[in-house]
Amino acid sequence: MSFSPRIWLAAFFLSWFSPVAAQQFTLQGTAAQTGPLSYSLTNDISTQAGMITNTYPLNLAQNFNLRFQLNFGIKDGTGADGFAFLLNNSCTPTLSLGSGLGVNGIKNSLIVEFDTHNNGEALNDITSDHTGIYADGSLTTTGSVIDGQPLPVCLLLNCGNVEDGNWYDVTIQWEYLNAASQRLSVFFNGVLRATSTRNHIGERFSNQPIVFWSVSASTGSLSNLQQFRLSTGNNNILACEGGSVELLAPDLGSNYSWSEGNSTTNSVILPASVSRTVSCTYRDYCGNNRTVLFQIIVNPNPTVTVQTPPPACETQPATVTAVPGTPGAYNYFWTVPAGATSPGDVASFSATRPGTYTVQITGTETGCSSPVAAGSVSFLAAQRPVFQALAPLCIGTTLNPLPGQSVNGIAGSWTPAFNNQATTTYLFVPDPAVCAFADSLTLVINPLPTAGLGPGRSICPGEQLVLDPAVTGNNLSYRWQDGSNGPRFTATQPGTYLVTVTNSCGSATSSVLLEEGRCTVFIPSAFTPNNDGLNDRFRVGGAVVLFDFRMEVFNRWGGLVYSSTDPLAGWDGSRKGQPQPAGLYVYRIRYRLPQNDIPEERNGTMLLIR
Repeated sequence: MSFSPRIWLAAFFLSWFSPVAAQQFTLQGTAAQTGPLSYSLTNDISTQAGMITNTYPLNLAQNFNLRFQLNFGIKDGTGADGFAFLLNNSCTPTLSLGSGLGVNGIKNSLIVEFDTHNNGEALNDITSDHTGIYADGSLTTTGSVIDGQPLPVCLLLNCGNVEDGNWYDVTIQWEYLNAASQRLSVFFNGVLRATSTRNHIGERFSNQPIVFWSVSASTGSLSNLQQFRLSTGNNNILACEGGSVELLAPDLGSNYSWSEGNSTTNSVILPASVSRTVSCTYRDYCGNNRTVLFQIIVNPNPTVTVQTPPPACETQPATVTAVPGTPGAYNYFWTVPAGATSPGDVASFSATRPGTYTVQITGTETGCSSPVAAGSVSFLAAQRPVFQALAPLCIGTTLNPLPGQSVNGIAGSWTPAFNNQATTTYLFVPDPAVCAFADSLTLVINPLPTAGLGPGRSICPGEQLVLDPAVTGNNLSYRWQDGSNGPRFTATQPGTYLVTVTNSCGSATSSVLLEEGRCTVFIPSAFTPNNDGLNDRFRVGGAVVLFDFRMEVFNRWGGLVYSSTDPLAGWDGSRKGQPQPAGLYVYRIRYRLPQNDIPEERNGTMLLIR
């Protein structure tokens, strides 16, 4: 016989608790329900044992995870004994007293212990609070089926105490690897602590994969209040008015009979009309007659309206607001006109586009949704102000006020304050009572003109210097000292040159002196490199500026003793740092003068005197 994983999962999360009685678990011994999802298995009293067994069967041929929490009490050195998780073929396994955590001696079983007491090597215990995996009710080395070692492992990574009053998360993970191998893994506080990989279905359960799971606890001469709880799942079914619900009783049973509907299986689909209790009676997998109660809680669907303002100027956004019929926490789902940006999950927003805006709200607690509500947004068309362009003004000119009304009759005001020192863009803001767009005007402020011919310089006969004044200002006219009016002037001889630039804002004048330059090249016939500060180097003289200069000096055998492209350097009478002998030397000098731009070459001899 097999069962559907989908049905089991739905039952696991939706059908844990009925407000009338504990329907998810059968209780044995000192086990007692203390809340919708919580149970105490032992009180802080010696020699107690309690067990809860889940009524929904598991199929070991499928993967599953079981999650719950354990509280081991607050007594450490004087506390005992701990919990056991049990997989067993029986719907109601036998509860045992004593040091076996309530499961000692149960055949056809797989057990995970959560042990807080050291009963010695005979019961395969260690000093620290620990966990182990055992088979067939034998919590000893012989019964250990933990992977990799026979001894149990600490519950916590640091082997610390868990009898501290805190709730600890436990996950039992089952993996069906294949027909010959399955793995049970134990996670404590989110950390993997132990695994057991075997053919458990064949070795433990005689190839019958249908089992039930239980959690038990026990005390001996030492005791603790030991509690179990689930974080989710009960038999309270929340539904929305007008919808439907599916109720699932434990499967693999027979003779199902529901108080509503015509179903004869473990599931029924019913309308969510009013809140009520629905029961299902059946014969379970083990042949016991049982009843499951479901409390259907029907929540009303919320209502909502959309508020929009009367038509206003299109320059002002419209506030769109969803108003729920009943205050509460809701999610908002909006649709907006084409071209508009969706506002997201908000109750109110600013709209800038006309059209229909719709919203549907869903209660965050109930999950029930409202009918769709709609609101319309429209705008009044805004006018565009028209202004005449502003003519440029000269810096410092007194400004006339900008017009307080546009050519087409739109009144408003200007910002910033007027400025007659720099070009400024002014913003026109219509009066609040006028439906119009803002506009702007730029007033250009022209500075006074400036002119500069630069510093004085020299000019050689035959040389031409182009005077190009640096100027500022718009629409400039030029006048030079000779009456010419071009933007540049070509000078050919020494003298004072003057230019005046003028526009509508004023004028500026600049002059420059061109002096006659040293424009010829002089080559000495001898030099005396004796470091007396007089004629110590052989160099050219005369012209200040030479282009493409190169000077070479040769000894009487034609050997090159000096070469340079720097006309100011000159030869000091040495070669590679060694003084050269007195005597006659040959030079070759090439250059260009700035006034004629013609390459020249001078060759000759000079005398080195020592």
